[in-house]
Amino acid sequence: MNEHESADRSAEVNALKAQYVVALRNRSEAPSVEGPASDAGLRVAYDKREREFFLDRLRFRLRKLGLSSREIEALEKEPEVSLKSVGPAPTRSILQHVKTAILVIHGIGEQKPYETLDQFARNLTRYLRYEGGIDDLVLSAQKIDHNDWVEAMIRLETAKHGPRAQEGQQRAYVDLYEYYWAPETEDKISYKQTIAWLIKTTLTPIRMLDQNITAIENETHTEGLSRSAILYRELRRIAYLYIPLVVFMVLLGAWLPSALNLVGDLKEAAQQWNADHPIVRAIMTVLFAISLVMYWVVLKELVAKAFRRLRQQTAMVSSWVTTNTFAAGALLILSGIGIGYLFNVNLVQYVNPVLNVHIVFALAALGVARVIQLFLVNFVGDIAVYVNADAKAKNFAARRAVLNGAVSAINRILKDKARAYENVIVAGHSLGSVIAYDSLNELMNRCQTGGDHDQAIYATPDQIVGDQPAGAAIHRGDLARIKGLVTFGSPLDKVHYFFREYVPENESARAQILSLLRSFRTRPSGSDYGIYRLEPYVANQLNNVKWLNAWSKQDPVSGMLHFYAPVTRQHFDYLIPIYAHLSYWEDLRFYAFFAEPLLLGKDAMPPPKVKYAVA
Repeated sequence: MNEHESADRSAEVNALKAQYVVALRNRSEAPSVEGPASDAGLRVAYDKREREFFLDRLRFRLRKLGLSSREIEALEKEPEVSLKSVGPAPTRSILQHVKTAILVIHGIGEQKPYETLDQFARNLTRYLRYEGGIDDLVLSAQKIDHNDWVEAMIRLETAKHGPRAQEGQQRAYVDLYEYYWAPETEDKISYKQTIAWLIKTTLTPIRMLDQNITAIENETHTEGLSRSAILYRELRRIAYLYIPLVVFMVLLGAWLPSALNLVGDLKEAAQQWNADHPIVRAIMTVLFAISLVMYWVVLKELVAKAFRRLRQQTAMVSSWVTTNTFAAGALLILSGIGIGYLFNVNLVQYVNPVLNVHIVFALAALGVARVIQLFLVNFVGDIAVYVNADAKAKNFAARRAVLNGAVSAINRILKDKARAYENVIVAGHSLGSVIAYDSLNELMNRCQTGGDHDQAIYATPDQIVGDQPAGAAIHRGDLARIKGLVTFGSPLDKVHYFFREYVPENESARAQILSLLRSFRTRPSGSDYGIYRLEPYVANQLNNVKWLNAWSKQDPVSGMLHFYAPVTRQHFDYLIPIYAHLSYWEDLRFYAFFAEPLLLGKDAMPPPKVKYAVA
């Protein structure tokens, strides 16, 4: 470690010590309320627990920076003395804008209304109150009447940490909105169509290999791959898809001859069932089935509780409920066994069909097939519906509806005269990041006017078709209020890599038009179009947007975003591969990553390696 790095590390340690000491002092000054059963008592108890979690996270970071337990205990014994020795207290956090709006766009899966808003609001609040130091944050709900439906959003408001709070003039708030698009892609594609699309998509990188290699080689954040390495990677990706498929087909072929015995096994099991108290057996089966459902609920709650413990979050489900559900399931099992014993049901004969190899294998195969079918339809199907930009595609109308809805959601926020937001941020997770990016592209394409000396290309409104209200028209002044784009777990690289429209080399004008319509932060292709080259155009209507991308090597969906620039990229390490795709939502490091530069006006810092990042 050189002298400069040593000085930086010392400054980081002292800053963290000061933050820890201030957190200790705030804990001692926190109010105590008698009667914990009251609303105020519960709020104080919850805040106390969260403060302890915050201190625990700080202790862990201090130990990672080399402090011993004895040194940390010394800070705890005399906080005021320690604060003087480590330097000044942390600067007071200030929201940089009085009125901020954040629109969050969810990703693939079986999403529920306001589920995305719930996760984002809870964890942003948690970060701002403790790590961010905005301790007077108040949450409230707001409603917006859209004539045919009512939208709800959440407001995080502070009276002491706004940009002009010291003058006593204004409070500051952050309004959180959700764009819920899941119904638009529901039941739009079957699992068979999804499989066909997936197989076809796998070969796309080979067809566009030359273009992809050129784009990656021009990337400043490249992984340092050679042309042969990139080709090998593409072949490996194809193998990852087809080898499991081939193995599955081989296993299925090996099992089919024995499957001929399945019908006979089922008939034999049915005869045994009907020969010995069939009604009693049916009652026993119902009791056992209900108990299995209850145990499944208990298992889900225990897993959720374990993850919340790793994230240092208060459990939302009472242990009393979990314990009693488990006990009720055990009671049902004992009741079923007791009924069987009372009517002399042979329990060995009762479970014999379940122990039959052919029946077990068939049930397991049906279960696996059903899980794959649901995954393809509910997760991969959403991608297949949205990323197909071919206007002739069967599901193009669904894609257009999703995109138009997102554009309208952003435009409503920009045009909200009552709230008059100064700072608008668009955040998207997974496929939601693709929708967010496409929405900003669409807004830039629809933008109609700029400044007097503006060289950008602007849209002229259609004078005949689709006449829109004057208030809905998008102008450069509206786009200037969009300050940030936050993408996390984003497959934008993969969408560009696999799903962009293939344009033959001889269609030079078409290739340039498509680039014009997708010009937001997309790297130029570097192609030489000769005499067919269009005049250079300016697409800078969203140059003020700060793009932050959070990704993880453990998240197979996410990527660095090689094909886009400028982008501020940050890698996050997670404990559990694949599940990492959902881990950003509950990771306070992620909220620090975007909140510090976009809300608090601080420089984005590399995330600390702390244990709550395993979420």
